[in-house]
Amino acid sequence: MLFEIDTPESFRLLEVAKAKAPQFPWPSLALAKNYSSGERSDKQKSSDNLAVFFALCPDSTDGSAQWLLGKDTRLQPGVAAALRTRLSQETDPERLKEYGTLWSLEFRLHPPQEHDVLRRQIAEDLKRIETLNPRPDSEWQSFLISGYKQAGASSETVTAMEDRLLHEYPHSNGAFDIVAGRWHKANKAPEDQKDVVAWAKYRAAHTAARKGWIRDFPNDPQFAHGEWFLDSDKDDSLSEKDGIAAMDEFLNHTTVFGSPGSWIQFYAADFLLKHKWQPSRALDLLEKTKTIDDRVHAQQRANDDLSAEEREDLNERQVAWDLRLDGQILKAAQLAEQPDAVMAIKRFVEGPPPAQEKLRSDYWRNRARLAVIESRKQDALAYYQLSLRTRLEPPQYSHGKFSDDLTDEAQTLWKQTGGTPAAWATWNNLAASK
Repeated sequence: MLFEIDTPESFRLLEVAKAKAPQFPWPSLALAKNYSSGERSDKQKSSDNLAVFFALCPDSTDGSAQWLLGKDTRLQPGVAAALRTRLSQETDPERLKEYGTLWSLEFRLHPPQEHDVLRRQIAEDLKRIETLNPRPDSEWQSFLISGYKQAGASSETVTAMEDRLLHEYPHSNGAFDIVAGRWHKANKAPEDQKDVVAWAKYRAAHTAARKGWIRDFPNDPQFAHGEWFLDSDKDDSLSEKDGIAAMDEFLNHTTVFGSPGSWIQFYAADFLLKHKWQPSRALDLLEKTKTIDDRVHAQQRANDDLSAEEREDLNERQVAWDLRLDGQILKAAQLAEQPDAVMAIKRFVEGPPPAQEKLRSDYWRNRARLAVIESRKQDALAYYQLSLRTRLEPPQYSHGKFSDDLTDEAQTLWKQTGGTPAAWATWNNLAASK
């Protein structure tokens, strides 16, 4: 718990624990992980502690240990050999799934010209283990399918195994992966982002497929409660009633069964603002996001183990995120006609421009939105022009759609102030010029 709060003390306590219980592996793994990055990073100490851990647990498949092992080629051969030795005598189906870790490790250890030998070895492994599970469920079958793919089995063999899983466990997560994978293989997304007709056809087919998946795989919580909503903003035919219902389902599920992080609140608010639905609710969601993020950012800044480079990167990411979040709060306040809602962020919006050139367009757009809320329309047009001038990349087509919210906002305000189309063309050209 002390790591990143009082990091020197956390290192001291881990060393004490390591000395008092030299056969207890976890202090060494914690030290290896903590020395792998940050202001006190030390590759040699990280590697040495990882070596101690694997000396005590030579065949461990612990996630953190394997992640560190991926960067330490010196230890990989010994771990692979120890893991293969243990698994060759294993009969517990749950432990046998660790072959997946072994196979990945062995592929990393050998050059491509030796992979055919590895594939034959995997085939031999599968012959031994595929009959060892007396109650093969869908997860076991998915594991075997993955193994046969790595062994280079024929498409006919893999398809037959997948068909069996679909027949025996038609509503399982593994079945969903197969069905969705086959659909995406048969329905390639258009390569040309500007092909409006092709993308409209693709989206319609994908929407129909998704509706069928929701019906057929109700036990997949991520898809039934998440993917449908996260992908719904691409559906032009979505009604407000259906859109709000999908969002409510998503928010309710993540609140009860998941972790209601700030991104969830932000995404829901962004969805509402894109469609201009319930702006007051969007504003409430964004204010909750702000509260959560302020607390998280304070914790991140208090980290005493960040290197100078990591701290600079953290600050840049926080500035970028704050600009985006403040921009959405301003947009929601304008649509909801609640100007007082921006008072809490006003001094930040009017602060100095960010040092990073790539962030200045968002900064000037926020200044423009604040000016609109405060009925300073001439100021807003000046700020919109600065936002357009400092934009580093022009908007592009995406999935058959072209959107340029920044230009649309500026043009809407131009018309509201009585500006003519001819003068707009001149103003816009000036905005785009350097």
